[in-house]
Amino acid sequence: MSAAKEQRSQLNVKIDIVNPADERACAAYARFRQMFGGQGRGEDLWTTDRVRRESYATVLAACWYQRQLTTLEISVHLSAAVPTLRFDLSETCLIITQDDRSRVNLLVERGQPLYDYYVTELHQSREQATVLDLRVASPLGQEPTVDEVRTLFDDLRLPLPRVFTDSDIGKVIEKALHAEDPYRR
Repeated sequence: MSAAKEQRSQLNVKIDIVNPADERACAAYARFRQMFGGQGRGEDLWTTDRVRRESYATVLAACWYQRQLTTLEISVHLSAAVPTLRFDLSETCLIITQDDRSRVNLLVERGQPLYDYYVTELHQSREQATVLDLRVASPLGQEPTVDEVRTLFDDLRLPLPRVFTDSDIGKVIEKALHAEDPYRR
């Protein structure tokens, strides 16, 4: 993102995440993550609430970063399907990872059949997902407040659960703007 900002070039990002409003999908993803040790460094066990917080944090981050860089275009796709892999797709390659440092990452270059297969798979997955309209999101401060975040999710028609306390929303904000990259090696 910093390179796009310096060069003032257009950057298009498509994000596919578990729909935080879909409790069944969030619970299934938590169970999947528990199979791989259950937690990251210094983090809580994977629970339905953690999955929801992380998905909400991803949406918040998308809104916040899109406001910071006018040449950034982000689309967020909320899925009821539980992903087991992470795909980072560019025009030249596809990187396939899991949020597990012991797993091998795969690099698939454009022109290889697997690249085209996964492009089709990702497109089809997005066709079945709910797309958020980030343009309706309320403005956010440099360090968003709990009230700003509540308003933002109401605007997106993705309200935070009533059981989320100010502390829960604080965790969402922290994760959205100050999280460690779990894929960094």
